[in-house]
Amino acid sequence: MGLWGFATRAGDGFYWGYMGADGRIGLGDTKAGSNTWFLDEQPTDLNPFDDDISLRMNVRDVPSGVELSLYAWGENEEAPADPQLRFVDVNRKHTVGTLGMFINQGSPASVAVRHYQAAVPEPSLLSLAILAFVTRIRDIRRQKAFLR
Repeated sequence: MGLWGFATRAGDGFYWGYMGADGRIGLGDTKAGSNTWFLDEQPTDLNPFDDDISLRMNVRDVPSGVELSLYAWGENEEAPADPQLRFVDVNRKHTVGTLGMFINQGSPASVAVRHYQAAVPEPSLLSLAILAFVTRIRDIRRQKAFLR
């Protein structure tokens, strides 16, 4: 089975969004110890052997766990407004880790990556407030030391 796509480390394993050699797209999960699950999958009209394909995977923390979403579209198409696949993993609580790409046996003989982008989430309001508080305390201490 040929697959290519994106992977992100999350806790004790990886999430991955993929396109198969037959044009299907899906979301998967691999836990430590090589236990692998295909979380959701669906066929598309896309042909990865003949067409340029854009694949986008989003992974984000939500109150109920980790939300995975996957978008796929062809070269002359607009990116879809809504993901074709969406899955919420209620067993994990964080998406901390590394990002990468993968290609496995049975995939198209060559893959050209024209664009790769990794988004870094913005810091939370609480972390910014703590940073501002710590910075203010440091400034007050410096000011007191200067006035002595």
